[in-house]
Amino acid sequence: MTYRVYDYGRVGADGKERELHIDKAKAVTKCIPPKSDYDFGAHLVSCDYFTVDKFTLDGKSVKKMLGSVDNTSFASVLVLDGKGIIRAGEEVVEVKKGDSIFMEAGTGEFEVEGELEMLITTV
Repeated sequence: MTYRVYDYGRVGADGKERELHIDKAKAVTKCIPPKSDYDFGAHLVSCDYFTVDKFTLDGKSVKKMLGSVDNTSFASVLVLDGKGIIRAGEEVVEVKKGDSIFMEAGTGEFEVEGELEMLITTV
């Protein structure tokens, strides 16, 4: 069932405002706040479908990150800030804030080097 709770001033074919269903919507609304104390362990977010990890390389105490993309998942890297390089096999890619890199399943070993914050998503 769909209830209309706001209609942006639209009118129906008859030129009149369409009916709103505010009381019906309130009657079926779950009025408790969503759970916000999830513990994903070392992950930023984790569910049955994907996992997101946040990594920060400061170029000083943490200069390099090593990882691996096996045959069970891809890896999507989103650079949030900074710049660096990603090496996978013979391929070297320079990355900066806003770049998104997709490593297909089976890519194997990779390393990230530089001063950057990034999100890595896997399934």
